[in-house]
Amino acid sequence: MQITYKFRLYPNSEKEKKLFWSLEKCRLVYNDMLEGLNLQEKPNRLELQSTLPKLKEQHPELKEVYSKVLQHEVYRLFSNLRALAQLKKNGKKVGRLRFKGKG
Repeated sequence: MQITYKFRLYPNSEKEKKLFWSLEKCRLVYNDMLEGLNLQEKPNRLELQSTLPKLKEQHPELKEVYSKVLQHEVYRLFSNLRALAQLKKNGKKVGRLRFKGKG
């Protein structure tokens, strides 16, 4: 049996701004990786993940975000892609992945 705990966060305004800033940078990475994914013929996660250092050079503010967080955004993108493939396999009508909007 595994026990899990949930803790609710009540950040102050400074911490809340930092969290929203990090979320905005994650959205930027997700949308950029989705654009790169649409350009690829055959989706390859490692090839797409290897473009993260180049993206950090283009957007220096991404260097302030922990690298594993950015790598997880690529993983999340491919996880969503697998979920769409599974739905399509089950006979559902599915479209394409969409870009994430602000908010």
